[in-house]
This record gives sequence, C-alpha cells and structure tokens, in this order.
Amino acid sequence: MQIKQMKSCKSPPLLKFSQNVSACLELDWLKHTDKIRKCAVHLVATAFLVSSNAIAARASDPVNIHSSSTLGASARYEIVQSTLAARWTFRVDRVCGTVSQLVTTNDDDLTWQDIFVVGLPKCVSDGKVRYQTFTSGLAARHTFLMNTETGKTWRITTITDKNTNEESVIWFPFKN
Repeated sequence: MQIKQMKSCKSPPLLKFSQNVSACLELDWLKHTDKIRKCAVHLVATAFLVSSNAIAARASDPVNIHSSSTLGASARYEIVQSTLAARWTFRVDRVCGTVSQLVTTNDDDLTWQDIFVVGLPKCVSDGKVRYQTFTSGLAARHTFLMNTETGKTWRITTITDKNTNEESVIWFPFKN
C-alpha cells in the first residue's frame, strides 16, 4: 500500500488526523479496495467468533444465586429468599404450611415472625411434605406458597392498616 504525504486535505481518500496536523495521508484506494474488504470481513468474523465464545463460556458458568437452602426430600423446614431483597427471606414448614419471615428486632437481632396464612388447613403431622414456596426474580408479589397435594396456592400480600398506616404481610389464597 502506498502512502503519499500531501500538503492539503481535500477529498475523501485522505485521512485528517487532527487540526494541528498539516499533513494528510492519501491511500491508493482503488488498488487496495479488495484487500481492505477482505481484511474487514476477516476482522468482523474474528470479532464474532471471539464474542460468541465469550458468551458461550459465560452461559455455561454455573450461576450461584443463594435463594434457597439445599435439603433432603423429607426435610421439614426450608429457608427461601427472594433474589430481589433480603426482606423476603422465609422459613417454610413444608409439612404444615406455616411460614415465618426473617425480621430484625429492636435490639438489631434477627428472629422469625410468623405470617398469617388465610385459610390454611389444620396440620396433619405425619411428616409428609405437602408445601412448597416459589419466589420470582421479577417482583415480590410473585411469591407463592402451594399445597403440593391439592394445588391450593397463596400469594404473599402486603396490607396496610387504615388506622395506624402499619404494613403487615399475609399469605392470601388464589380464587380457584
């Protein structure tokens, strides 16, 4: 490729490096158009391969989101946390369906506070696991408690007391 130094820049084949540079380069574009095109195609193809390999490697990496505890099939209690906020951390009794929420006390300690489950059947304490929770990464309102035998499902709901403006969390059943 030939490079000629010119005293003035006047046409598109010339490249102006900055306002302070008085010289410009003129490339013999007609002779090297095919080489430039092939080089550009190779550069684009290489960039695509490198980026697709990086994306594939990233996708195959295990995502370690700590949102529930690992437990055996017959384990009675499970801790589940929404990926949205630590506020939505629950201890679930998988046999009876009772759910507690992790809260902070006035002394800055942690404790479990029971959440009222509207219409929860009386517990049959035979050790059989009947309840499961699901938390969505989209919104807290997509947090569910389900009886795995009957399919009855409750959604976490925040209610506000009109007199005190205090918020409470309850599990409210779906209308079937």
